Amino acid sequence: MGFILDRGYFSKDNIRYMEENKYASIIMVKDKRELVSSLVEKNLNTFETDRDYSIRSYRVYGKTVISKLYEDDTKNRSFHIYFNPSKQAAKRELLGLTLDKMKLYLDKHIGKEIPLSKVYHDYFDLYYDKKGHLISYEENKDFIQRKLRLCGYFCIITSEKMTAAETLIQYKGRDVSEKLFSADKSFIDSKSMRVQTTEALSVKVFIEFIALIVRNRIYNLLKETMLGLETKSNCN
Repeated sequence: MGFILDRGYFSKDNIRYMEENKYASIIMVKDKRELVSSLVEKNLNTFETDRDYSIRSYRVYGKTVISKLYEDDTKNRSFHIYFNPSKQAAKRELLGLTLDKMKLYLDKHIGKEIPLSKVYHDYFDLYYDKKGHLISYEENKDFIQRKLRLCGYFCIITSEKMTAAETLIQYKGRDVSEKLFSADKSFIDSKSMRVQTTEALSVKVFIEFIALIVRNRIYNLLKETMLGLETKSNCN
């Protein structure tokens, strides 16, 4: 048994718990973590345009590197670094819009004493007079350039040896499982149990759960087959 976990579950305690209980894991890591940022920067321009690293089904490029997760880690782990060109463009545009809004806010408060969150101090060099009034500011170009370089990248860590493509397919399959449970009411008529005893309810839920597993397995097999076929996109 193993776990496929989203960004919010990444922690040293969770990872050690899974290791101690011999659970396999696939964990998405927040792109804001320094661990991810440093790994991405070390591998910049080594795979983003190489077709050998292309994962066609998701229109991304993926590369696997082996490293330790933390200083006292007892084993090497697989870090799968991905680059999404469309996400890069979208995130860079969003960053530009965010900076424009922040600058408008700062302009409105020139000459005033105003508390600003850490994000303002990260993106701007702020200057105050002796009374604590904001008098001017300028962009922190080094910080912003680094943020722009990292746009479009994300990372998944696996406890087992896997390729970048295998890892992404497994991780994306988590969304499929969630959607299956959401569709449970319509797919196997689970919105109305129509039973009279607790035993009957337990049996019905168990059969529904097995049915979802079978349906999900068929879906994944079909998807793997489609990846190997030369097909055209069904769009105009």
